[in-house]
Amino acid sequence: MAHAAFPTAEQTSGFLIVQLPSVALRTFATRVTSDKYADEYAEYVRSLREALPGVTPERYRGIAREVLDRYWDGEDRIPGVSANWEARVMIRERLGPDPNMEYDLQFHDPDLVPDLAFAREVLAATESPGDWEVIRVARETSEWTPTTLGFDVGYWGGDHFSLIGDSLLMPRWHPAPPEDFEVLRAQATPLNADVLFDTHEDASRFREWYLSKPWAESEGYPVEFQVIRVEEVRG
Repeated sequence: MAHAAFPTAEQTSGFLIVQLPSVALRTFATRVTSDKYADEYAEYVRSLREALPGVTPERYRGIAREVLDRYWDGEDRIPGVSANWEARVMIRERLGPDPNMEYDLQFHDPDLVPDLAFAREVLAATESPGDWEVIRVARETSEWTPTTLGFDVGYWGGDHFSLIGDSLLMPRWHPAPPEDFEVLRAQATPLNADVLFDTHEDASRFREWYLSKPWAESEGYPVEFQVIRVEEVRG
């Protein structure tokens, strides 16, 4: 059955195929331990975890996990390197070329797939289907649904950068300095069991606090960091 590609209009919801929390943490750890500052980073993370005993990265169900994207133009298949090739080609064949350079990523996420049936087909075509899950994401909404896991804050498109992920869980680009750990712990208090905010308002307050910090990532344009609802896909 054919599936239509996303239109060029703004997106407000869709499905992402993301690694399970434990797998995403392993993927992240592999990347950072290859860095020449790996020892210093490991010590920083140890201190951060001690300062945030109530925050469990292994339970994070947000957007800052490895996302399955489509095959890119000119990309070569390299044995042992180009993972999940068949699944990624499947996305390309159904949705067309990656529109990453054509659309405004404030409103368009090229990694979203438009329907659940297709998302499940793609997940089944990955090399390790048990390492992935499908989630539904939505922006411009504060409604809590029966399948809502919580609200994250970050990029709608691009690399799915999350303020929660980078400051509290998997710090890489803009880690908080140790002198801010105490206030960071206070900001983490509203997080739920899935390490997301229960309300749009709590997520928005965290966004405003984060933007006030000199060490934080800055926005390239107004409201680049969006509040994103994350929903569990059941069945």
